[in-house]
Amino acid sequence: MSDKDAKSADTKRPINWFLYFSACTVNLTTFTSGVSFAWSSPVVSKLQSPTENPLNRALTEDEISWVASLISLGAIIAPYAAGYSADKIGRKRTLLLGTIPTIICYLILALVRNLYAYYAARFVLGLTAIGTPLTVIPMFIGEVSELHNRGTLGCFTILYVTLGFLFSFAVGPFTSFQTFNLLCLIAPVSFLILCVLFIPETPTYYIMKDDLEQAKRSLAKLRTGSIDKEILNIENTVKSYLASKGGIRDILRTKSLRKATFVSMSLMTIQQMTAMSVMTFYLQFIFETANSSVSPDIATIIIGIVQLFGSLSSTIAVDKLGRRPLLLASTISTSLSLLVLSVYFYLLVTKDDVTNIGWLPIVTLVVYRLAYGFGIGSLPQTILSEIFPSHVKSVASALTVCNCFVFSFITAKIFPLLTPPGGPTEDLIKGDLEPVTEQFFVPRCRVNGSMRSPIFEDTNDRRQIYVVEIANLLT
Repeated sequence: MSDKDAKSADTKRPINWFLYFSACTVNLTTFTSGVSFAWSSPVVSKLQSPTENPLNRALTEDEISWVASLISLGAIIAPYAAGYSADKIGRKRTLLLGTIPTIICYLILALVRNLYAYYAARFVLGLTAIGTPLTVIPMFIGEVSELHNRGTLGCFTILYVTLGFLFSFAVGPFTSFQTFNLLCLIAPVSFLILCVLFIPETPTYYIMKDDLEQAKRSLAKLRTGSIDKEILNIENTVKSYLASKGGIRDILRTKSLRKATFVSMSLMTIQQMTAMSVMTFYLQFIFETANSSVSPDIATIIIGIVQLFGSLSSTIAVDKLGRRPLLLASTISTSLSLLVLSVYFYLLVTKDDVTNIGWLPIVTLVVYRLAYGFGIGSLPQTILSEIFPSHVKSVASALTVCNCFVFSFITAKIFPLLTPPGGPTEDLIKGDLEPVTEQFFVPRCRVNGSMRSPIFEDTNDRRQIYVVEIANLLT
């Protein structure tokens, strides 16, 4: 049976609502990822406030930068630790074990009055609330979903992360420091209860551990029809994966894989150099500094809603318009937005009258968030999944994600330190070099007499043709 016929037959099955319930439940962890990542946006102003500060003193710029950025530092090591754990003890248990320290960290933030405890909590949250879910959830969803709903369920991750952003932007400014941190416990506690009571381990993991009966029980909960053929397919896939599983050595020895790794890491670097971490960690502070005509509390909520629509738009446009056009349009738009915002802050710092353009920060950041969402914010992950063969995909993914969080940490750490002398202008303007950089990072090759990109080929077919074409380019 062809893939098309298989997909057609798959879509005739009745909807298994338990599968969607399972996907929503496990993505409560990615909701917590979004909450944790955007946590500092409403909190920075509280930590600098003489009345709302739980430490009874305003934090310095350096202390603020550590509180905000340590979560990215913790996330750097997570892909390796979480990936290893997921294969050893299971996807479900890894998520559960990551949730327990997440709950403890938010209790520390809510109840303890010590700066170094905050540092430790933010670092651990990077490992357990950011890195672990973003490593394990794609595995879980890929292994429990069906052919016809895999794309939809896969989109739940970015949707829940964005909803987590919106939660922090909408709730944080209107609650006390302690209350906000206690409210952040809702999602991880709910996940812990629902996952223990209802969610099964993936059948793929059970097959990897030679437990066929448990695999059948797990798959039976997630399907509405016969599971015999699918169990056989999973067994064959696992055997193939275990037989050809590669590592860093395979990437270093193979020229085409080195090139693919360079491209994926370059895209992730460009993604972070758009100042996205800065725009998330310090969003409310940026609006407060900008003297915008829109209230900072309301402006951050607007941005959160806009980002939600921007993320959803990429899932609709990517297969119709192609990766490269969307990436270029996205990076050019984000760069222009940052340039305009930088000029605004320059005028503000030099004491020019900006009263008549007080609306400019919110407009430019709306454009920025939309542009980021439909291109450079979501496509690097999609491209990563397409350009590597399966036997090195997990290793390549870990390398790329670690690289992403390294630059996230750097940009988030230096932003407050750059702000006093020049306002946000100096850091934001760095993102304006992205499109130029991307032109050098994104390769093209001549195929059938025409120049085209082997990686961003506009096709609905997800085969490993990309790596083959890169190999042809480099040999």
